[in-house]
Amino acid sequence: MATRPKIKPKPTAATRKKWPGDRDAEVAVAARESGAEPYHQPLRDRLHKVKEVDAVYVSTDDAGIVHVYSIVRDFGDFYERLAKQEHLAQQDCPDVDFEFHVRAHQGRKPYMAVPFESNPVFVR
Repeated sequence: MATRPKIKPKPTAATRKKWPGDRDAEVAVAARESGAEPYHQPLRDRLHKVKEVDAVYVSTDDAGIVHVYSIVRDFGDFYERLAKQEHLAQQDCPDVDFEFHVRAHQGRKPYMAVPFESNPVFVR
């Protein structure tokens, strides 16, 4: 007797997290789970466009400066595109003082390339 092939259900808002190949869903899940600050959405929208960026983490220092860590696999030829998106994120949030950093994870988990107190904005 032949068995029926299993049919995968289409992802819904509740199940999208379970589909590992869906990067936009992973970004959306990270956004919901991070307890997002108002500047997280512009950072997510802008920096997600640079395909080399695997994750973005933020931390705030005592002076109120928001340090933004763009995590990449290795350093490369993407700085102009990244700088353009960083500039647009700054324009989206003129009241926030950003300081942008680029860190290479070199195959490690992205969170290992940022300061301990940093919070995720998105992780691919």
